[in-house]
Amino acid sequence: MINSRNKKKLIIRFLNGEMSLPERRELEMWINLNDENLQYFHMVKALYDATHKELNKIANTDAEWKRLNERIRKEKKKARKKRLLVTYRNIAAVLLIPLIVAGALYLTGTSKATKVTFNNKITALTPKGEKSKLILPDNTVVWLNSGSKLSYSNFGNNGLRKVELEGEAFFDVAKDKQHPFIVITKDYDVKVLGTKFNVRSYSNENTSETVLEEGSVEITLQSGEKYMLSPGQMAVAGEKTALNISNVSVINKICWKNNILKLNNTPVKDMVPMLERWYGVHIDVTDMSRVADKRFTMTIKTESLQEVLQLMKYVTPIKYSVNGDNVKIEFLDV
Repeated sequence: MINSRNKKKLIIRFLNGEMSLPERRELEMWINLNDENLQYFHMVKALYDATHKELNKIANTDAEWKRLNERIRKEKKKARKKRLLVTYRNIAAVLLIPLIVAGALYLTGTSKATKVTFNNKITALTPKGEKSKLILPDNTVVWLNSGSKLSYSNFGNNGLRKVELEGEAFFDVAKDKQHPFIVITKDYDVKVLGTKFNVRSYSNENTSETVLEEGSVEITLQSGEKYMLSPGQMAVAGEKTALNISNVSVINKICWKNNILKLNNTPVKDMVPMLERWYGVHIDVTDMSRVADKRFTMTIKTESLQEVLQLMKYVTPIKYSVNGDNVKIEFLDV
């Protein structure tokens, strides 16, 4: 039974991934019992995210934990004046925890891409809800995200290694100083000799982005302008937008290939297509224009779609229904 004396250790064990299935179910029941429990959990989770390397020690040190509880108490008192749950919805992350909920599981995995050949053109396809890995004739390794396709023909002929991408892919390009590797997207071309980088260019998105992990890449816009990227930089451009280069967290941008989806302050209008591709479903949001700019931060690992929806419901009043591959969501407070 969860009580005031053991709740701290149980929550931290859960966040460390050390809980048994019965314990996880008990924790879910405790969180759902009342708003105070939910608020307490969110406070501990937020502190865990910021200081998780030290929190295990604090959990076993009464003096430190007393100070932590005092901080939580003050934060709760301050938040009540602003309607605590509303404050969480506006500034806190959507905490995606692998709680046990009823319903179908929509889990993603990595498989071999489906290859189709037509008129000497090879196209590798990855359906929504899946990811795939393939090796090109030059031993370049490519990870394709869900809903993506990679096409090429005469690969390596005339000294060029050229592919066309629609969707998202991570490239670990085999080094060959004599033969450049070129990725063609709807907005620009990416040219490299041997490096690791990620390209995202879905046809239903307004921009294309390239994130460089190591090496260097050259971006050529449709206007002919050329730009160089350094490791840790991201280039974003669209049909009607100039190229913007910024420093980013590379690991957050490429973790999808390891079956992790990270959204950082992402508006609903952008989050929905990402979840659709991740789980291979169609999501209909009631009155999308009203909630399009509502933002969420979340990390999805092994969580099912049902778990994601249920946990969104914990911090934002929503109604949802799942009928096969069709999902409906209605926000109730915006």
